[in-house]
Amino acid sequence: MPPEPALHLSVQARAELLAAARARWPYEACGVLLGEDAAPSPPRVAAALALDNVAAGHRGTAFALEPADLQRAGAQARARGLELIGFFHSHPGGRAWPSAKDEAAACWPGYHHLIVAIDAAGTVDIGAFACTEAGWRAHPLREESA
Repeated sequence: MPPEPALHLSVQARAELLAAARARWPYEACGVLLGEDAAPSPPRVAAALALDNVAAGHRGTAFALEPADLQRAGAQARARGLELIGFFHSHPGGRAWPSAKDEAAACWPGYHHLIVAIDAAGTVDIGAFACTEAGWRAHPLREESA
């Protein structure tokens, strides 16, 4: 199987990811990735749109998205000339790696996934993943500079 192409992350999208993760600490932030994903160009995240975490139970270790919010996000993407190309969520106090819950329930094949690990001091690490029917695979991430 050929390696996944690097997922490019714009400066704006990175700032939006970090702002969402910090604002929702100690709960999981979640949302969608808006961008372009058409070969032969590498996939690129232009914006990260935070959505409400509607998970039942403890939102510090789980997230869920409201279907109506996803529909609105898709409309916003189209209005900006972008596509909904993936999803993100944060792991407060955790690692930028899929948890057992993620592996069991948060895999949407064909979409890019970013996990933002954030600690109490606000330090972050971002992991990128592709999800297939076989499970999660680490994905190269290239952060663009200003």
